[in-house]
Amino acid sequence: MVLVFALAAAACGGDKGDAKSSEDAKDKAPAIDQLKGISVDLQGQLDALMAPINEIDALVEQITSMPARLKLNASELMGMFKATADGGQVQLSANIEADAMAKAEVEGVLAKLKGIVDGLKAIPENTKLLAAKAGAALEAVPTLGIKAQSELTVKASNPFAKPEEKAQAQADLQSLAQIQTDVQGTIQSVQQKVMELPALATSALAKLTAAFAS
Repeated sequence: MVLVFALAAAACGGDKGDAKSSEDAKDKAPAIDQLKGISVDLQGQLDALMAPINEIDALVEQITSMPARLKLNASELMGMFKATADGGQVQLSANIEADAMAKAEVEGVLAKLKGIVDGLKAIPENTKLLAAKAGAALEAVPTLGIKAQSELTVKASNPFAKPEEKAQAQADLQSLAQIQTDVQGTIQSVQQKVMELPALATSALAKLTAAFAS
């Protein structure tokens, strides 16, 4: 069963051929590697979805400090930021009077703002996809565990296998039950966190709106 996550690549127009090749490679991997990879894949996808939420406080602090710090017109500056957040267009207003360094910072913040807002707005749909992946992963754990035990038993008893490979197979056999327990724990943790993300995204967008009005 393929348990690789390509939400970010799809959202960014990633190469579907490359994603498919990656999925095929994972599906052909030993069951123990697929099992261990579930936690990495799920946690990585969750971290990617959480990134714009985690970055919002630092962005708000930077935005609200800019008028005084860069000596720029607050109304004009916040108007640009709001337009970017609402319409997704990164464009420096011709009315902004600032030196090159200040303009560069404003342009950088506009680009960062667009990326964060896009990420926040995509969270409701992406959390549904991740929740479905987590559910499929949880169902796959017992099957992968049985398959891993069979593969590892064969390798550990193979008289032609390298000693280090047999030793690793034996070690994996001994820890297989704990690996399954740990993976199930990670999946359940991700499922719980996914349920909280839409509300957190809404709260983050509200912080931005308040910052633009300050």
